[in-house]
Order: sequence, then structure tokens, then C-alpha cells
Amino acid sequence: MNEIMNSCKKEKRQSESNNDETESKRNKQIIQDEALARELQKMEDGNEALMDFRASKKSQKTENENEKLNNFKVSKDLIPEIFRLVKVKSLPSSANSSSVTIQDIIEGDVVVAVLSNYMVDFDWLLSACPNLKNIPHVLVVHGESNCSFDHSKYKLRNWVFHKPPLPISYGTHHSKALLLIYPSGIRIAIHTANYIHKDWNNKTQWVWMQDFPFKNVNSNSSSSSSNNNNNNNNNNNNNNNNNNQGSPFENDLVEYLASLKWPEFRVNIHNIGNVAFNSSFFRKFDYSNAKVRLIGSVPGYNTGNNLQKWGHMKLRKILEESKFDKEFIKSPLIYQFSSTGSLDEKWMSEFQNSLSSGSTARDWSASHCIPHCRGCQMLH
Repeated sequence: MNEIMNSCKKEKRQSESNNDETESKRNKQIIQDEALARELQKMEDGNEALMDFRASKKSQKTENENEKLNNFKVSKDLIPEIFRLVKVKSLPSSANSSSVTIQDIIEGDVVVAVLSNYMVDFDWLLSACPNLKNIPHVLVVHGESNCSFDHSKYKLRNWVFHKPPLPISYGTHHSKALLLIYPSGIRIAIHTANYIHKDWNNKTQWVWMQDFPFKNVNSNSSSSSSNNNNNNNNNNNNNNNNNNQGSPFENDLVEYLASLKWPEFRVNIHNIGNVAFNSSFFRKFDYSNAKVRLIGSVPGYNTGNNLQKWGHMKLRKILEESKFDKEFIKSPLIYQFSSTGSLDEKWMSEFQNSLSSGSTARDWSASHCIPHCRGCQMLH
């Protein structure tokens, strides 16, 4: 009996000890949890303060950026020399600073217009630029297989449509440009938008545009006489006669236009007379003040002397002849395009080498130093 009582007392003491230990652990855990909760609360309060601070700084930065954007103005002296954005519908005026619309480009007393593009929506184009209906001669160079124009609907018999021939089984005409002939000269605009509503209203697009005067009257008369005497020459002869007769910009332009092989027709221009409208016609203008070089691209395979005549190899050639400040060494390359197509690693490597061409040195008389790109970023 005594042993049983002693055993019960021992178990009771052990149970009480366990209860005390459990209670102690529970109290200790509560204290730790409360301490952790206080720390977390402090951290949360600190994060809120930090977020408020960052939000304040971000808001201040945004306000500063908006202020800079609102106050950004392009000098009128520089506007002819820069690439300009196309105006995007529904954006505030501050975001459309110095932007242009297609109506801003096709303006004034145009006597001949060349519209080059892949896609053409004539209903939209004529509603956006109704003055196109008043231009005496319009040439549309396009890339669409099913491009059609309802002459009876618009009663515009003076429009000529041409899809450039393809020497290979794939590809299409994709060049986007406007060539506008005025009584006093020519406006050349090269842009990124198809002639469709969404491209000129809802997408980020850019345009380069510059006006050029006619060359002197004697030059014009001589060219006009030459064109009249050679009215029956085919496009191949025009191409042969177009080589190395003018400035680099002029040669680039005329050689590319000759490759389009549009059907020649005649136009009447004030102070010029009745002339053949072909690629040689574009030698009548003075491009000596051109701010850019033209890089044309034509379908097919180029070898020999033609290897550096088109595309990125032409760009490589021009850059190799250029000299840059030392800051351009290892500068990044950014490519922008709408689709990747069938680009492979080999071609991209060639393209990168072309964009990395050029020379730079502390002394321009020093040997060439080819700058290599530090990184490439592709936007599409």
C-alpha cells in the first residue's frame, strides 16, 4: 500500500512539474511571439514610410519629367534635320510635341506624287488626304497582290498602279515613302507606316522629311531635253545612265527608284515642260543639302560589285567611310523591326558587324579602330 501511495505522489509531482514546464514554455513562446509581432509592426511601419517616401520621390520625378516633356520644344532650325514622330490620336498635346500627320506631309500645290508602301487602304487615304484627288499625276508603288482601285468610284483616271517585279519566288515591296513634286522642288518623306488608319493614328511611327529645290534652269532644260530624246529607253538603260552622276544622296535615290521599274509616263510641270517621269527625272533636284544617306534594299541575290550596293552591306560601306568620336566605342546597338521573319544567327552576326563598322581614334590620322558593340537589344 505504501509503495502504491508513494508511486502516486511521484506521478503527481512529475505531472505538476511537466505542467509547470509546459506553462513556462507557453509563456516564453507568448513573449517571443509578442516581441516578433512588435518587430514586424515596426518593419511594416518602416516599409509604409519607405513606400510613402518612394511614392513621393516617384511622383516628384514624374512631375519633373512631365514638366520637361511639356517644356520640350524642337528648334525650328533643327526640325528639317531630325526624325519626327507621327501624331498618335488620343494622346495629350505634350506627348505629341513636334509630331506630324499625313496631312502635314501631303500639303500644298503638289503636281506629281509617288506613294510607296506595302499596304494601301484607298478609302482611308483619300478621306485623310482629300487633296490627293486634285493632284494631276499619282503613282502608287505597292506590295499587295490584291491591290485594287475603283476608278468609277473616285473618278481618278490619272492614277498609275505598279507592283515591282520579284526576281525570286518570295518577298514583297515594303518601302514606305512619299515623293511629292512641287513647282519649286521636291519633298521626300520616308516613314514607317502603311497607308492604313491604325498605322497613322494608333501606333508609334516616325518619319524623316526634307525639301529640295530644283537645280538651275540650264540643268533642268538639259535634263528635259535628254529625257525627251531618250523617251524610248528601257529601265535597264536608265539604270546604266544613273550611275555616279550626282551627290551620294542623289545616286542612292535614283538607283533605288530605277530598281522599281515602274512604267514610264509623261508629266507637265511648270517651268520644266513635258517630261518623261522615270528614275532619271529625280536628277533634276539639288540634294546637296541632304542631311542623311539613303540605304535601299531590293529582293534578290547580290554578288560582285553589287554586294555593297544594297541593304546592310551598303550601310557597312558607308559606316566604314565614317569617323566617330571615341565615345562610340563599345556602344550598344538597338534594332527595331515589326517581325523577325526567317532571321538566323549567321545573318544577325553579319548585321551586327555591319552596324559596328566605322573608325575612331584620338588622332584622325591614326590607323582605323573598329568599334564593337557592347550589347544588342531588339525591339519588334
